[in-house]
Amino acid sequence: MKLELDFVRPRRRYTLTGALLLVAGIAAAAFGTQQYVAASREIAALERELASLTPATRARANGTADVDRLRARIVLANQVVRKKTVPWDGLFRDIESASSVKIGLLAVEPDAAAGLVRISGEARDAAALTDYIERLEAQSSLKNVHLAGHEVKMNQGRPVVRFNLNATWAGAQS
Repeated sequence: MKLELDFVRPRRRYTLTGALLLVAGIAAAAFGTQQYVAASREIAALERELASLTPATRARANGTADVDRLRARIVLANQVVRKKTVPWDGLFRDIESASSVKIGLLAVEPDAAAGLVRISGEARDAAALTDYIERLEAQSSLKNVHLAGHEVKMNQGRPVVRFNLNATWAGAQS
């Protein structure tokens, strides 16, 4: 009689946490799309209003104050639209694909205007951190990835490397 035991538990394909994250992501995408559409409509309405002001109408208005306020609102609305059209998904997809079980991310701070990203996290050891930096550098949206700071901390009796990385975000200005 031959007895075969399989001690490796099969990995579940879908988890409750994954499903909740998917729903949250879809809700965030829907909200972002709604904000984008609303801002686009407001820009179009403001541009139509500005175009309808003839030079005579502008002169009759309270000086140029109304026109200047209208222009300021258009500029602000354009800034909102630019922020909504930043390719966030590509950045986060590249950061996620470079991750491994030896890396735990604590924060990702993208600055689209400056084209920079700051990544904070913990690595099991220095070799895992070095590998992570190399994988990030290989991603299409990140360039010039460098270690801004690190320190070795004890976490549950084990040493971990807490790190801060800075990188240039290649897709931020597109």
